[in-house]
Amino acid sequence: MKRLIFGAFCVAMTMVGTISTAQAQTANSSPSTTQIVAADADPMDTESTELGAATHFIDVKVEGNPISQLKIGFPDGLKVVQGVQVAARSKQPVKATVSTNANGSTVNFAQPVQPGTTLKIALRGVRGSINNDDIWFYPISVRYIGETEDIPVGTAQIQTYEDD
Repeated sequence: MKRLIFGAFCVAMTMVGTISTAQAQTANSSPSTTQIVAADADPMDTESTELGAATHFIDVKVEGNPISQLKIGFPDGLKVVQGVQVAARSKQPVKATVSTNANGSTVNFAQPVQPGTTLKIALRGVRGSINNDDIWFYPISVRYIGETEDIPVGTAQIQTYEDD
């Protein structure tokens, strides 16, 4: 009986450990296409987002072809008050210009971002209401070098929690 309980406990803890608070839905799951690999908030409580004190992070891994542009759509009712910053996870500088409006941000890279690079996008001073059940959906698209159209790569999902 003790083995059965211990085994069930181990299985339950393994399952809990694999649940992610931030998810990404990719438009194409091929390893040779650009993909969203992580999404997170800091702090994760809903009140911080309501007050504009939160930063939402989205990591995008460039695969297949180099990209010249990345677009982030903002969820309804959300504003990014302190701007958008982009860096490579390898700590290499990424020169880019960012333009932001009420619907989202467009990041234009000074040099093409090469495959194998993971970009870390920080949306600083995120402010929004809790009318969305504390889940924020950010559609992400990229523009490959030589292309004229944006290619959707997926939707970053960030969940915040009530601090009860």
